[in-house]
Amino acid sequence: MRRVLLALALLAACDEPKLREYEIPHNGLVRGTVFYPAGAARGNVIVLLFAANNPPPPLGSGRPVNFIVIPEKDMFGSAPAGEARDFTAPFTIPAVPAGSYQIRAFLDADKDFNPIYDLLAQPTAGDVGGGYVDSVTRRFITFEVAADQVVESSVLVVLGQTLPVERPAFVITSSQGVTLEEPTITVPQATPGTFTIASHPINRDQVRMERGKTAFLVTYADDDLDGAPDDVNGDHLPDLYPKVILRRIVTPDHPGVIIIPLILNPLPFQDALTTRGSTVTTRLTLIIPPVAVDLSSGVRTILPEIPAGEYETVVVSGTGQTWQVPNDLDVVQPTEVDPTQSVRVQIVTGPDAPPGSIRGQLVVDTASIAPGYVIAFRAEDPPPPEGTGRPVALATVGPTEPNGGGRAGAFELKGLPPGRYLLSGLYDVDGDFSPLVPILAQPTAGDFVGRYPLPIAVTDGLASEQPTLRASTRLPFERPAFAIKGNVVRLSRRPVPQSFEIEAHPVTGLQMDPAKVKLPVALSARPTVDLDGDHLPDLYPRIILTRMVDGPSVDRAPDDPLRIIVPAIVDPLPFLAGLGAGAPLIPADTLRIIVLPIAFSIDATGRRTPITPIPVGRYRVNLLSPTGQTWSVPSDLDAAFARKNTPRSDVTQSGYIEVLNDAVPGGLIRGEVETSGAPLMGDYRIVVFAFAAGAPPPPAGTGRPVASAVIAPPAVMGTRAPFTLSGLPSGRYTVRAFLDANGSFTPWFDTMNQPDSGDVPGAALDMGVPGLVDVDALGAPTGPITVTLIPPAVLAQDRPVFTMPPVSFSRQTGGRVHLASVTSSSNALRATGRFVIDARDPTTGALFPIVVAELLDPADPTHLTTSSARIIIPGILDPAMLGVDPMDPTAHAVVTGMDVTFPPVGVDASTGMPTGIPPPAGLYRITVILKSGQTWSIPNELQRAAGDPLAVSQARFLTVTE
Repeated sequence: MRRVLLALALLAACDEPKLREYEIPHNGLVRGTVFYPAGAARGNVIVLLFAANNPPPPLGSGRPVNFIVIPEKDMFGSAPAGEARDFTAPFTIPAVPAGSYQIRAFLDADKDFNPIYDLLAQPTAGDVGGGYVDSVTRRFITFEVAADQVVESSVLVVLGQTLPVERPAFVITSSQGVTLEEPTITVPQATPGTFTIASHPINRDQVRMERGKTAFLVTYADDDLDGAPDDVNGDHLPDLYPKVILRRIVTPDHPGVIIIPLILNPLPFQDALTTRGSTVTTRLTLIIPPVAVDLSSGVRTILPEIPAGEYETVVVSGTGQTWQVPNDLDVVQPTEVDPTQSVRVQIVTGPDAPPGSIRGQLVVDTASIAPGYVIAFRAEDPPPPEGTGRPVALATVGPTEPNGGGRAGAFELKGLPPGRYLLSGLYDVDGDFSPLVPILAQPTAGDFVGRYPLPIAVTDGLASEQPTLRASTRLPFERPAFAIKGNVVRLSRRPVPQSFEIEAHPVTGLQMDPAKVKLPVALSARPTVDLDGDHLPDLYPRIILTRMVDGPSVDRAPDDPLRIIVPAIVDPLPFLAGLGAGAPLIPADTLRIIVLPIAFSIDATGRRTPITPIPVGRYRVNLLSPTGQTWSVPSDLDAAFARKNTPRSDVTQSGYIEVLNDAVPGGLIRGEVETSGAPLMGDYRIVVFAFAAGAPPPPAGTGRPVASAVIAPPAVMGTRAPFTLSGLPSGRYTVRAFLDANGSFTPWFDTMNQPDSGDVPGAALDMGVPGLVDVDALGAPTGPITVTLIPPAVLAQDRPVFTMPPVSFSRQTGGRVHLASVTSSSNALRATGRFVIDARDPTTGALFPIVVAELLDPADPTHLTTSSARIIIPGILDPAMLGVDPMDPTAHAVVTGMDVTFPPVGVDASTGMPTGIPPPAGLYRITVILKSGQTWSIPNELQRAAGDPLAVSQARFLTVTE
């Protein structure tokens, strides 16, 4: 405090300063009492007088207009050191000009106060602060001093706040913690920057700081004392102490007072502030907003850009303690030099921002007043859910005016290069949107959103139009926060669809209504487009798996710069009935995610290159909701709230998908499908399968495909369509195919990956019958082979869709089950189920259909997985009851129901030998196999088709009891 009166400075430096009353004409005196309740510390008490309209930090930057020192002897007398009791002492502040004033005070416990230097004229750790305050409101009391008058009797200065930290001494660092010689910030900024400082204890003869107490004391800022954190800058983040500003150093070329108020993200401190009210940290990472404030005229004027120049950094603690860099530390003690305390921040002018701008108006369908925003995206990189685009510009909406039943306000998006832009509008009803913190930069439940329907072109700085956006959609849900069931899911590289589940998961710390944390499902905005080619409606949310870089911290791992993605889809079965009935959104708590067996690499132009098998690595799950809200796991939730390795850590947000480095056989079968004579119909494809020779497909066996390929047939029938079956180990295979003539093939579900009525079967033939193909996984690809579609063998019937009543019988006696065919015309399945009865095959002696019951895995609650024991009970049909002559090889019938007898004899399918003992007790799946090879089993995945009458009929099973 270099400008204090010399006489007062000399008084403060004396061992026992004496107070005198000065009879200066037209000045007043302030008399009062200092009260130190239960005081244990000892030292001089400094009482400081401030002009009420120019308070000291943290409420202002004022300097004292006068101060006095109460010597320790006068305050404590002969009281023993450390004795805690109430102490009082009178004081007089002389020569006070008429005006309004406030009083601050502190007890200098470590006796290091020196008013000559700013660095020494502040309280330090262990000092006891206080002032003249209202005992109820805790506000500093403003009082008047009149000329030639004495203010006395009622002025009671109370000491009661022991300061826990030293002054906030610091160094300016980079994000890697390396001290910078001359940190440089280039303006204008396209996006907010960051600025990092670290605590820096000083240890010199005159300036000594305890290392353990040299830190930044973090508290909520409540300068208006209303009991709630302030938000002075309107960024929707609670203001914190310490406050940090960059203040331009005044020079002839740069006059005036210009400051940049940096923003401290409150999220890393939120938990500690909620539980303890304060916390300390040795490092602050601050946000540099793209604006500055001009204080030159005494009025705060917001500048649209940050002016160039040299800036000093000032830290103001909530205790009123401050520190700035550069400072005069080396002047106070010139025998030592600390270059970190002389660093200036250089703000330099870079290239001009692009001149493009879009002006318009945001109209919102609500009468309430709330902050509005308009966000621009490149048209080539659209926002969720259609794309994964990031904002390229954001504008706040100006003051809104009534507009019909709503409100309207103007906006201007600036800094746009030439191009086409998509605009989104947001009306933040609950005031929790903040573009400065990524985890808060999304709309939430209750906000109004909307989009402009057409791209806006910007050319030579001019927009093609002045759009009016309407935010007419009120969001019903919070952000779609979720967890991966099992937390870590491991997938194979095999070329088959795989699945996992996610569940809605409210997170602690964000303003989320748990009842509104849902995973909303809706039809795609382009209902006629089938991007995944499964002949089922495409749904939102979109699910994308992105490969992450390797590293020890999964939750903070960035995505691989090679941009490897794996597409996935939401299992549509639970939602088709509701969406088909007109529901715009269906809120879900759990989603089953189907992972497609292919990956893509995306280059800088957005071009996709397919990759098979899926590359090994850890993958992030990204959910793009139909509302445009998104969530990803692993997320940076724990990092954002500084919860890593704390009891409040949310391990669900560190989950991920791992694609294992399992061996994928290299065997290939290549060939062509001969389409000569096949019918040409609308939406059709050809599906090619490989089956292991020892597990042939129905009707010869119950084998499942070990490889498949879906190919588009040639434009002209009678030519050939190439295919490749990959991922095969060495061995013998049979290759089958069918032409999906009516576009009903869905590869994800057993019930829909077979031919139905009108489809054309095919196979790799050897002398007119299906043959075997040998594969050497270590050698050259097998082939080319020819798979021939076999017209006129067009299938005349659909799969044998059926149901049955709940049935239970003893393993000792066996029993009978009635199977009834089912016809469905829903969105989940369109089929006419019938049982086609064919007399015994003269070669095998089999009567079709074949009916078997397979033991289910008791650990699978969905009843879709067969037991590893592979127990089968063969069913027996009575030909007489079916109306066919078993001795007539041409006998044929189509029935809608049949009774099947299951004897008390099981077959071990792993050996194919009858066991001759009663089958194990448990739940069994029943499968019907037609002579055409078409099959149907219940229970099956269609039991998930919620709201569809088919669902209940497909959830039945056979129970075998003891």
